[in-house]
Amino acid sequence: MASTQIINHTTKALKVKLGNNRVYTEIATVEKNAAYKVSVDSNATYHEFCMGVDAGGKLIIVNSDDCVDNQEITITEMDGKFNLVKVPRQIQRRGRRVARPL
Repeated sequence: MASTQIINHTTKALKVKLGNNRVYTEIATVEKNAAYKVSVDSNATYHEFCMGVDAGGKLIIVNSDDCVDNQEITITEMDGKFNLVKVPRQIQRRGRRVARPL
Protein backbone atom coordinates (compact mmCIF):
# COMPACT_ATOMS: atom_id res chain seq x y z
CA MET A 1 0.00 0.00 0.00
CA ALA A 2 1.46 3.35 -1.04
CA SER A 3 0.44 6.70 0.39
CA THR A 4 0.96 10.03 -1.31
CA GLN A 5 0.58 13.55 0.03
CA ILE A 6 -1.56 15.77 -2.19
CA ILE A 7 -0.63 19.38 -1.38
CA ASN A 8 -2.79 22.31 -2.45
CA HIS A 9 -0.82 25.48 -3.24
CA THR A 10 -3.62 27.14 -5.22
CA THR A 11 -5.80 30.10 -4.29
CA LYS A 12 -8.87 27.98 -3.50
CA ALA A 13 -9.97 24.76 -1.84
CA LEU A 14 -9.91 21.68 -4.07
CA LYS A 15 -12.46 18.89 -3.88
CA VAL A 16 -10.83 15.46 -4.24
CA LYS A 17 -13.04 13.00 -6.08
CA LEU A 18 -12.25 9.30 -6.50
CA GLY A 19 -13.41 7.55 -9.62
CA ASN A 20 -12.91 5.58 -12.76
CA ASN A 21 -14.09 6.16 -16.32
CA ARG A 22 -15.08 9.78 -15.50
CA VAL A 23 -17.56 8.76 -12.76
CA TYR A 24 -16.47 10.32 -9.44
CA THR A 25 -17.42 10.37 -5.76
CA GLU A 26 -16.19 13.20 -3.55
CA ILE A 27 -13.90 11.92 -0.78
CA ALA A 28 -12.29 15.07 0.66
CA THR A 29 -11.77 18.82 0.43
CA VAL A 30 -8.20 20.11 0.56
CA GLU A 31 -8.14 23.72 1.71
CA LYS A 32 -5.55 26.07 0.20
CA ASN A 33 -2.07 25.51 1.65
CA ALA A 34 -3.21 22.20 3.19
CA ALA A 35 -2.52 18.55 2.37
CA TYR A 36 -4.44 15.28 2.08
CA LYS A 37 -2.96 11.79 2.21
CA VAL A 38 -4.13 9.37 -0.49
CA SER A 39 -3.51 5.64 -0.05
CA VAL A 40 -3.57 3.26 -3.00
CA ASP A 41 -2.93 -0.44 -3.43
CA SER A 42 -0.57 -1.08 -6.35
CA ASN A 43 -2.37 -4.39 -7.01
CA ALA A 44 -5.85 -2.84 -7.13
CA THR A 45 -7.79 -1.69 -10.18
CA TYR A 46 -6.70 1.58 -11.82
CA HIS A 47 -8.54 4.64 -10.53
CA GLU A 48 -8.30 8.40 -10.71
CA PHE A 49 -8.43 11.33 -8.32
CA CYS A 50 -10.04 14.40 -9.89
CA MET A 51 -8.88 17.64 -8.25
CA GLY A 52 -11.04 20.10 -10.17
CA VAL A 53 -10.90 22.34 -13.22
CA ASP A 54 -8.56 25.30 -13.61
CA ALA A 55 -9.42 28.67 -15.17
CA GLY A 56 -8.40 27.39 -18.60
CA GLY A 57 -10.92 24.53 -18.40
CA LYS A 58 -8.24 21.85 -17.87
CA LEU A 59 -9.39 18.93 -15.71
CA ILE A 60 -6.73 18.07 -13.11
CA ILE A 61 -6.45 14.30 -12.64
CA VAL A 62 -3.96 12.27 -10.62
CA ASN A 63 -4.19 8.52 -11.23
CA SER A 64 -3.30 5.56 -9.04
CA ASP A 65 -0.05 5.02 -10.97
CA ASP A 66 0.99 8.60 -10.12
CA CYS A 67 0.34 7.82 -6.45
CA VAL A 68 2.39 4.61 -6.52
CA ASP A 69 5.32 6.37 -8.25
CA ASN A 70 5.34 9.62 -6.25
CA GLN A 71 5.55 10.35 -2.53
CA GLU A 72 4.21 13.87 -2.94
CA ILE A 73 2.17 15.73 -5.55
CA THR A 74 1.81 19.49 -5.19
CA ILE A 75 -0.81 21.39 -7.14
CA THR A 76 0.33 24.93 -7.90
CA GLU A 77 -1.44 27.74 -9.71
CA MET A 78 -0.13 30.43 -12.04
CA ASP A 79 -2.42 32.84 -13.87
CA GLY A 80 -5.41 30.64 -13.01
CA LYS A 81 -3.87 27.48 -14.51
CA PHE A 82 -2.95 24.49 -12.37
CA ASN A 83 0.32 22.60 -12.55
CA LEU A 84 1.33 19.32 -10.90
CA VAL A 85 4.76 19.08 -9.25
CA LYS A 86 5.63 15.45 -8.51
CA VAL A 87 8.27 14.20 -6.07
CA PRO A 88 9.30 10.60 -6.90
CA ARG A 89 9.61 7.98 -4.19
CA GLN A 90 13.05 6.97 -2.95
CA ILE A 91 13.89 3.30 -3.37
CA GLN A 92 16.46 1.27 -1.48
CA ARG A 93 19.21 -0.45 -3.50
CA ARG A 94 22.17 -2.22 -1.92
CA GLY A 95 22.10 -0.11 1.20
CA ARG A 96 21.82 3.29 -0.50
CA ARG A 97 18.88 5.45 -1.43
CA VAL A 98 18.38 6.42 -5.05
CA ALA A 99 15.66 8.34 -6.80
CA ARG A 100 13.19 6.28 -8.77
CA PRO A 101 13.56 7.00 -12.52
CA LEU A 102 10.82 9.04 -14.19
